[in-house]
Formats: sequence, structure tokens, C-alpha cells
Amino acid sequence: MEILKSSDINAIQQFLANMENPKTNPQVSTMNSGASSIGGPIISKNCGVQNESGSKFCSGCSSAL
Repeated sequence: MEILKSSDINAIQQFLANMENPKTNPQVSTMNSGASSIGGPIISKNCGVQNESGSKFCSGCSSAL
């Protein structure tokens, strides 16, 4: 299991919040297909989600948290 930096965790939390409320992030509606759950929260396989700070969400896309 990889160690996530706090910035990764923040990006993941933001991503999950956006998944729950697609209206806050228009990109999310196109990303729900291909999501997978591997012993943890559902994380889209489509890496490169952009969060509010402009950084890309890439860490842990296909690994359990």
C-alpha cells in the first residue's frame, strides 16, 4: 500500500465530494463510467481529474486507499 501525501488526500477528498455533487464540477458527469472499487472508496480509473487548485488527481486512481 502506497503512502499518500496530504495533498493527495485533499485531492481525493475533493474528487469524492465532486462525485457526490456533480453540479460543482461539470467534468464529473463524464467520468463516472469505468469507476472501480478496490477495497475502498470508488475512484475513477480516468486519471487526471483537475481539482480546484488546478493540480491533477493522479495518485491512487486504481489502488485501494
